[in-house]
Amino acid sequence: MKNGDVAFEGLVYYLRDKNGFDESYWQEGNLWGTASYDERGTRELYRPIYTEELIEMQLNDNGMMFFTMIFIGALFVIANGVVLYYKVLADIAEEEERLTALARIGIHEKEIKTMISNEIGITFFMPVLFGGGLGLYFLYVMVSNSGVEQIIMKQSMLVLICGIVFQIIFYLICRRKYIKEVVR
Repeated sequence: MKNGDVAFEGLVYYLRDKNGFDESYWQEGNLWGTASYDERGTRELYRPIYTEELIEMQLNDNGMMFFTMIFIGALFVIANGVVLYYKVLADIAEEEERLTALARIGIHEKEIKTMISNEIGITFFMPVLFGGGLGLYFLYVMVSNSGVEQIIMKQSMLVLICGIVFQIIFYLICRRKYIKEVVR
């Protein structure tokens, strides 16, 4: 709706006048109910609220948690890729012996490259997909009744997709370097 804030304020003023409230009532929305249980507190509970205002209040209330979760998620994704990259490259010496033995028994270079790509792919993508799926499920359970689950889940999916893109980049770099070192 165009001018949603203005239209909503008009509705609040109209309802305030219609119910005989003075200007001190219904100044702002409240997520947690009223602080007093007298007649004024009961009347304040009946203030109308609309979706954008509810989302804004939820983000103001949970904004720090939201930012922290996205930041930590991004850090874990990058750290995971870097650690796997160095882990795989540290195992090159052991793999050279195994792949030399495979080459002696007649496995072609193309098959060795495919095998290396599959092994490294599983190492790089299983943690991201498994951990990302569990993380999204946990986050959904945490925010499912908060009113902002769509926003948080969209941002979390964005972080997961960025993480998968980083993993793909690390995977391609690692695979190329690994194959160059091992297959000669």
